Amino acid sequence: MARHYSLKNFLRQAPNALLARYCQEKGILTEPYVAGLFETNISPIFEALAKLPSKTHKMVESDFRNIDALAGETGIQAIMDVARDQGEDLAPVFAGMDGFYDKAFWTFFERPAVFATALLFVNADNLPTRYWRKRNCLPRVPVQKDEASLRRFAEALSYYFRENEGRGHDCIIDHYHLNDLDFFLAYPEDYSRISLEWNQGALERRACKPAFEVIFVYCQAEGTLNIFFHGGIKTVRDLQVIFSRAILKTKIPPEGKGQKVYDLDGLKRRDFSFIYDPDSGIVGVVIKKLRLSTLGGAMKRVTLEADASQNPDAVYNLLEEVVRLDGAPACHQCQKIPLSLVNVTQAAIQVVFNHNGSRRRATRTFQVSYPNSCSLKQDGRDLVIRKMMVDSGLEPVEAVDQEFRLQ
Repeated sequence: MARHYSLKNFLRQAPNALLARYCQEKGILTEPYVAGLFETNISPIFEALAKLPSKTHKMVESDFRNIDALAGETGIQAIMDVARDQGEDLAPVFAGMDGFYDKAFWTFFERPAVFATALLFVNADNLPTRYWRKRNCLPRVPVQKDEASLRRFAEALSYYFRENEGRGHDCIIDHYHLNDLDFFLAYPEDYSRISLEWNQGALERRACKPAFEVIFVYCQAEGTLNIFFHGGIKTVRDLQVIFSRAILKTKIPPEGKGQKVYDLDGLKRRDFSFIYDPDSGIVGVVIKKLRLSTLGGAMKRVTLEADASQNPDAVYNLLEEVVRLDGAPACHQCQKIPLSLVNVTQAAIQVVFNHNGSRRRATRTFQVSYPNSCSLKQDGRDLVIRKMMVDSGLEPVEAVDQEFRLQ
């Protein structure tokens, strides 16, 4: 989750020397507001920034927000990943720097292209997880990323949204490759709108045509496609077909309404075993929450959540209070639900990683829901967890029966 940004906190965190360099390179605050100040004495520069012209102040705020977004573990890792993908190892450069803000500022000044790309990935990671939808079993073929293919893809998306939703008259698409994943970021034109904006102390109404965002993340090695779209599932299914035809040059059938990606039923048994590589850094996995849905016409849901910090099996102890396990003695007066009549449709899972010398253990808690929703991201340790999900059978990998090449 993205942390809250405030200008005052940013000025306290950012080294004065880097703030002074920023002001010098942007040609603002020509008086030495920063020189001689204690690192946390931010009042003089805060007050000076507040007096800047509106247009300049907006530029500074935008730059500072972006630097702040990358000034953390996730942001710096994204910077290093992007730079590595472009053939540069920034680890030796960052080794002598004190903190995250130093590294983010340095990248802003010295590697603006790397900075801009890393910012895209971090912003994508912070998008609401409920709007990500995943599909398995796509043909495992290389993507078409040449200019002509991207243009045709953009034209197809533009036509689709124009005809079906009355928007999308213009569209551009950017492609990035990182961590063996292909990212296609589409920016179709959204509906026109009027916004209220402050300009030189006056509140004005301004017409604008914003873009909305559609993100496609394709993994050739696994034959999977993740799509971020703030809209209905029917549109997502259509977007899957458009992507396959334009970028994979294949035909795929529309996704069936009941097609599943995650199979969570194994989790309803206490003896379920997670499978992961000993070198993955994972040292343990704990179930923190289970949502059970009953079969039958009058479907019911039961959500079980327990504190697993003291007892890793706490959720299963709770489950056995409401579910009758297979092999349990028959009891006509028992109100428990037979295990065979429940499916696991949602789970909260905590993965514990080794310390790696830190004082606190590293953990990652995520939520996965049937049929195809998961809060895991597409980088860092989340990629390790995704592999564990596949190896453990929670994310089945099925062979593609047939590929249909477009002529």
